[in-house]
Amino acid sequence: MSSQRSPHPLPGGWRVGVLPGVLVILLVIGVRALGGLQRWEWMALDQGLRLRPAEAVDERIVIVGITDADIQRLQAYPVPDQALARLLWQIQDYQPQVIGLDLLRDFPIPPGEPDLETAITDLSHLVGIEKVLSSADSIPIPALAVWPQDQIGFADILPDADGGLRRMLLGTAAADGEYRFSFALRVAELYLKEHHRSLENGIQDPVAMRFGQTELTRFQSHTGGYVRADDGGNQMLLNYRQSLHPFRILSLADLNTGRIQPETLRNRIVLVGMTALSQKDMVNTTAVPPSFTGIPGQIYGVEAQAHAISQIINAELEGRPLLTGWSDFLEYLWIIGWGVLGILFKYWSRTPILHLLSMAVGSAGLVGLAYLSLLGGVWIPLVPPLLVFGINGVVLYSFWLYDQGLRSQLQNRQQVIDTTFDTIHNGPLQTLAGVLRGVRDRNTSTSELEPQLQHLNQELRGIYNLIRQETLKPEPILGLSSDLQLELTAPLHELLCTVYSETLARDLPGFADIQFKIVKFEPMDERALSLELKRRLCRFLEEVLCNIGKHAHGVTQVSVTCMQDQGYNRIEVADNGTTSDLGSTAKMGWGTQQAQQLARQLGGTWQQHGNTPTGQRYKLQWSVKKKPFWRFFSVRRFH
Repeated sequence: MSSQRSPHPLPGGWRVGVLPGVLVILLVIGVRALGGLQRWEWMALDQGLRLRPAEAVDERIVIVGITDADIQRLQAYPVPDQALARLLWQIQDYQPQVIGLDLLRDFPIPPGEPDLETAITDLSHLVGIEKVLSSADSIPIPALAVWPQDQIGFADILPDADGGLRRMLLGTAAADGEYRFSFALRVAELYLKEHHRSLENGIQDPVAMRFGQTELTRFQSHTGGYVRADDGGNQMLLNYRQSLHPFRILSLADLNTGRIQPETLRNRIVLVGMTALSQKDMVNTTAVPPSFTGIPGQIYGVEAQAHAISQIINAELEGRPLLTGWSDFLEYLWIIGWGVLGILFKYWSRTPILHLLSMAVGSAGLVGLAYLSLLGGVWIPLVPPLLVFGINGVVLYSFWLYDQGLRSQLQNRQQVIDTTFDTIHNGPLQTLAGVLRGVRDRNTSTSELEPQLQHLNQELRGIYNLIRQETLKPEPILGLSSDLQLELTAPLHELLCTVYSETLARDLPGFADIQFKIVKFEPMDERALSLELKRRLCRFLEEVLCNIGKHAHGVTQVSVTCMQDQGYNRIEVADNGTTSDLGSTAKMGWGTQQAQQLARQLGGTWQQHGNTPTGQRYKLQWSVKKKPFWRFFSVRRFH
């Protein structure tokens, strides 16, 4: 009979609770490794940079923009050499520290070619631009031959696949084999030279560039959310200055009219570039507001150069953080950690509402950590961990709830079977055992056998109503007989005392000679006990007492102790009888299985051994202390 019962909850819950979560983690990691989440991670980076607190205007850099109105006044485009030379000397009158000319000029634009050449050769702190990279729609464009090589920087940029500019090329080999520096680096180098910082190789990374104590973190192909990106040359991530107006911008007309205060340009970096919308000298970025362009997602090219220059000089002079990322190992460990956390949330949250609230708090915490990390200049993955955490915590939680519902239905069905078996085992089967014993020993007459069989018939017929009451009654009950049902919400020690009294009142041969009954029923800690566990504890005591009544001979003393002692709940039964040749241990096959299973569920111990001088002693004991958190996952609990 015992082989038909399932001593453990249905196996395989880990296939719904854990295995799918692990597969989700591996799937997201695989998609990320193939670049499937790259654009989403770029978008998360841009949004994070844009949401940072506003920074003050960088007073070290001033942009002089040539607008559409300036072109109309000049009645010429490109700007003639004479007008450009006059602009440079006007700026020089204000004594700037560095002048950066972000206008590509590879051949003279008359009139005024000698004037521009004179300005280029005489202004030693003037930096011009060139193009050194080839692409499908562009070719290298050199600067004017008169320009000193150490005062030229390339203006090539490396937009990402979505068109956004997130990294700046600082140095690269040109087509002629010579190594070139960028316009932003040349301008920063001249400015920092006045502060006694020179350009050197890095210390931690010898290939990187360094000014003083600041090493410009070199971009790698897998930095941050990038996957197999082109990391040729020497690149750095752009940590845009967050402000609606990060730099002061003047126009050519402002200089011509003399409306500028001398302090505005003195000792500053002055960048000259196009700010005319008609010329479309813009770059794409959603990391900062459109500022002066007024076009969402776009800033002027000269503004992008200003951001790169500002990033370099303020990192050294002000300690403003550069933008870097974690190693691949830490990034994937971070993703796996959040995926595992999403799996564990299924077990920590007792109700769907609490689970959704926990998931919302966890997701907000993840976003907050990524944001705070970005404030410190570290770009950590956000989209992949958010995906694994959300899928494992919400989607799989729904499947897990469905699976738990099915398991609960199966367990309820098993519980009905168990209850029926216990009721038959501890009721009609005990009567039948007495009848069979009398027939076997031939000490029962036909007249005595008839009422016993009638009683057995009544017990069997009462089983249906008893089980129906136990399983269908709204209040949880324990049916000891057709006339006695116990409310399981009552204190455990009271239930056990009633079970003891009712069981010893049964007509079992082992109870006939009992002269001494030593009992102790004291309150026990039942905070961690479900109603089902209380039911099983009552059935356990009933089974042990019935075992004594059926198989022990010459019992004159029975001792029952149910109490809490030194942090443990204890149920102990002892008798002083002798067993039949089959032995109580042999007859206790089902009872032993029941007791062992109950001990496992309670996280306690079950012992059965001989008593001194004769008899048997049964002891079930479990701790009332809070279980370690890992036991919460190892024991599946149903209420």
